[in-house]
Amino acid sequence: MHLKRLELCGFKSFADKTRLEFEPGITAIIGPNGCGKSNTADAIRWCLGEQSARSLRSHQMMDVIFGGSQSRQTTGMAEVSITFDNATKTLPIDYSEVTVTRRLFRSGESEYFLNKTQCRLKDIKDLFLDTGIGAEGYSVMEQGKVEFILSARPEERRELFEEAAGVAKFKARREETLRKLEKVDIDMNRVNDMLTMLKEQINALDLAAKKARQYQKNQEDLKRLEIASMAQKLSSSASEIERLNGELNPKQMEYERLNTAFDQTDAEISQLRQSQLEKDEIYVKLQGELSQVKSEINLSDERIRNADTREKELLERKDLLSREIEQSALRASEFDKTLSELTEMIKNISARVQVLEKEYQDKQSHAESLRNRINEIQREEIAVRENLFSLAEERVRRNNDKNRLLSLQARCQGQVLSLNKDLAKSREQLTPLIENIAARENELNELKLRMNSLTEKQNDCARNIASLEQRSAELNSSRNAFKEKIVSLESRHQTLLEWEQKDPQRLALRTVLSLNIPGISGPVGSLIRITTGAEEIVGAALGEKLNYLIAETAEAAQRAIEHLENNNLGRVTFIVLERIPEISGDSSLTQLPGSRSLLSLLSAAPEYDRALRFICQGTLIYGKTVYGNAVLSGGGQIAFDKPLLIDENLRNIQTEIEGLRAELSRSEAEFISIAQETAARIEEKKLVDMEAHKLEAQSEFLSSAMGTVRDEAEYVKKEISLTEEDIKKQEAEALQISNDLLSIDASFETLAKEETGLNERLAGIDSTLRAAREEENQITPLLTESKVAWATQANELSGRTREEEKLRSDIQNIALASEQARNESAETDNKIIEQKTIQHNESQKLKQLSVEQEQKDIQVQQSLSERQEIYKQLETKNNTLHELRKQIETVEEDLHAKQMELRSFELQCQSFEQRLKEDYSLSFAEAKEQYANIEVDEEEISRLKRRLESMGPVNLAAPEEYANLEERYNFLLNQQQDLIKAKEDLHQVIQKINQTTKENFKKTFDQIRENFRNLYHQLFEGGEADLQLTDENDLLESGVDIMAQPPGKKLQNIALLSGGEKALTAIALLFAFYMVRPSPFCILDEVDAPLDEANVGRYINMVKTFAAQSQFLAITHNKRTMSMADVLYGVTMEELGVSKVISVRMQKEEMPAIA
Repeated sequence: MHLKRLELCGFKSFADKTRLEFEPGITAIIGPNGCGKSNTADAIRWCLGEQSARSLRSHQMMDVIFGGSQSRQTTGMAEVSITFDNATKTLPIDYSEVTVTRRLFRSGESEYFLNKTQCRLKDIKDLFLDTGIGAEGYSVMEQGKVEFILSARPEERRELFEEAAGVAKFKARREETLRKLEKVDIDMNRVNDMLTMLKEQINALDLAAKKARQYQKNQEDLKRLEIASMAQKLSSSASEIERLNGELNPKQMEYERLNTAFDQTDAEISQLRQSQLEKDEIYVKLQGELSQVKSEINLSDERIRNADTREKELLERKDLLSREIEQSALRASEFDKTLSELTEMIKNISARVQVLEKEYQDKQSHAESLRNRINEIQREEIAVRENLFSLAEERVRRNNDKNRLLSLQARCQGQVLSLNKDLAKSREQLTPLIENIAARENELNELKLRMNSLTEKQNDCARNIASLEQRSAELNSSRNAFKEKIVSLESRHQTLLEWEQKDPQRLALRTVLSLNIPGISGPVGSLIRITTGAEEIVGAALGEKLNYLIAETAEAAQRAIEHLENNNLGRVTFIVLERIPEISGDSSLTQLPGSRSLLSLLSAAPEYDRALRFICQGTLIYGKTVYGNAVLSGGGQIAFDKPLLIDENLRNIQTEIEGLRAELSRSEAEFISIAQETAARIEEKKLVDMEAHKLEAQSEFLSSAMGTVRDEAEYVKKEISLTEEDIKKQEAEALQISNDLLSIDASFETLAKEETGLNERLAGIDSTLRAAREEENQITPLLTESKVAWATQANELSGRTREEEKLRSDIQNIALASEQARNESAETDNKIIEQKTIQHNESQKLKQLSVEQEQKDIQVQQSLSERQEIYKQLETKNNTLHELRKQIETVEEDLHAKQMELRSFELQCQSFEQRLKEDYSLSFAEAKEQYANIEVDEEEISRLKRRLESMGPVNLAAPEEYANLEERYNFLLNQQQDLIKAKEDLHQVIQKINQTTKENFKKTFDQIRENFRNLYHQLFEGGEADLQLTDENDLLESGVDIMAQPPGKKLQNIALLSGGEKALTAIALLFAFYMVRPSPFCILDEVDAPLDEANVGRYINMVKTFAAQSQFLAITHNKRTMSMADVLYGVTMEELGVSKVISVRMQKEEMPAIA
């Protein structure tokens, strides 16, 4: 595998599309400073995914896009493509050529392509893992990388060793596994939280499931009774349907008879209408045919008139053609005579032209010979003058070179002064930059302290919000409970009201009270107040008496009873106050120790005291037992929903609802208050978060600014170094210019001697040329005179010839015109005959059409009479149909009434059958068979409905939800076990990766260490060097230290080595990597710059040694380094600010000349 091609467009100084082809071996890229040759190395690193703008010698990534020049606009995109020859399948991809492309737009968008298919940066990095190729690998070695290898922290230097050890992919897998492990921990926490939540939900649903099962049991009982009730009602409705069907049959037969007559009459009308349509069509058709005949008669008249007019026109045309034929014959005779005279004249002129042409050609031949001689002399003169001009140009050019060199000499001197000033200025700039870095570090530390304080405040806010949200959830739960209870009580209240409205006795009571008869009030149950807790025993003791009405007089009571009797509205019982005897006390109080009077449990308004004593006399209460006159009442629990205590229950329920609503309002108020406080705390946290984000942004800004200042300081340091180098180069260039000026002054004398000889030769050429031109001037007038005579006669001959040709053409045209006129005359005769034929035919046709018109008129009148007869028949039938429709409507109304009654019973049956089918999935026959023996108790049905309603909202899905939650809980338990197993597996994978990484790293480190020692000793021709791990017990994270001792020196810190020593040390380490894991190619960017001649030789020998297994691209200024290259690429700036590339393939025998 090797680097095959590099393509750049818009990258840094390469504004135009540039392509560099590479072959295995050594390629050198050369060029003057600032021409952009190192941009090729930057382009390769950038394309392979370099993300650091500083590493690409830029302040920001946008700087790699061509920024324009004095003559060019900026480009909107930078694009670099690298093509690798992958014939050996070094890269894990099934292509023999692999092209990686990166694009960057000024909008900031970046794109990566692999073989022209868009991909991710990760895909590019994964492709080159463990190959030594990459933005961070050791395949690109520039002066900055040399400095990095030697000055980097041991942990940073370790990355190169990992790349060489091939553990980068293991490290990537380890990081991915750690991410998976972290995700497993997150999933584990989520599953644990869900298990806790589900356990709480299961406990909460247990009670709801039991309630749902009881609800379902009551529903089943209600279903059994309702099905039996509907089956009985269906049987009754079926009987009514059978009766109505018997009554409907005669009516249906009468209705069908009338409909049959109606349909028969309607059919006859339809037939008549069809006949009417047919007669109408015949009439319209005859009318159309009559119109068509009349139209054809008019058309024949028109054709006869047109034929007569056309015949007259043709006769006139025939006379005109006869006259034209006679005139053409006369003209043709005259033209033949003129043609004979002109032919004789042309023969005489042609003979004179031949004689004059011979004289002119002889004189022209002599003149041509003389002109050729003059041209030869002139060419010689021009050659001499061109030589003189070339010498003058050379003199001017050398004079310009002298002036240019003098200007360059002055400019070099000026640049040296300017560079010295820049050097002083750069050194002045460096001091404040260093001070600025220290100041920003202090600011950054202060920001970190403030950020820590805000973090504590954020945690406090979060805790307060969590506490408020918990209280809000508790209140919300209370609110929901209150609402559910209110809904249940309101449903109970509504049920009692509906029952009260349906009860016949309560209906009679309401009717009496609605009459507003003076002296009537009640019932008793609404007029008394019962001691709390005694409602049941009072209801049992008084019973129906609670529904008695109170009347002051018997007359008032009698009026109400008569109204109920007359309207059949039920029965009521009255207590007539005027007929109640005086009651002094209750003697029964002493009859049973421990008992109490029923009257002691009740109270009422004073006007009803007599009535209260009357209904309570003789009644005692002992525990839960009621004693009266020969009456003893007791037993189990008394139902609250009996009509005896309905009014009291309604009042109690309403009171409880109002109390619950008050509690709900208080809960709502507290909920709103907590919600407002929560919002305030959230807003407070937002402010704290915003302040934290602000401080974080300030911290990032300061860090970025500090990095910028550091970059600027590094840049200034580099500028100082570069300025010092430029001063040396300018001084050397000034010395070379002085030598060039001395050489130019010596060349001026040689040029003067050559000019003198050429001037003498030019004088002799001028004398010969004048003599030849005098002879030419004498022969020119004679030649002109001969040419004019010959041309005059030739022109006359040409004119006569054209005249002859025109005359012959006119004769032919006259003959042709005569022939055409004769043909047209014959054709006209034929057309006249044709028009006469048309007139005769159309006259015959006109006679036939007149006869046909008379026949059509008779047919139209006959069709009109038939239409009128059909219209009369149709009117008669319509009257008959109208009478039948009236009879049908009368029968239909009677039939409809019976059908509606029948339909009512059928709908009732359908309703019951539909309810049976939809609610219980039963047919009428099945319901009748299964539930016929069940006794229907409507009161029991009502009781079951009330019991279901009193249960309030029931979650019927609770049993299923309980089972689902339990299933979900068990599923999550299994998931928890799977996650625990996955966590253990991931730990084992990490251990295996760690073990493999340690083994590979240790093995590779030992090989590199041994190679480094040998190569260092070879390059330095002595000395010692070593590589050491900072922590040998931690092979996964241990850094690498470099120890170096050049010959004759003590072991010292590598930072104290000279530039050349550092470079050789880095080169030794680089090739130590290559001996273990060679990269397919290596870019050496001016690595040889700090080396002296002797060390350059050692460096070249080592590169040549490794060139057999790796491809090398050397960016260099050194001529000896250039001499080892197989191919040279030169980078120039013919246009200021724009780099161009030229290439030269070197032959081995040429190398010494270049060196």
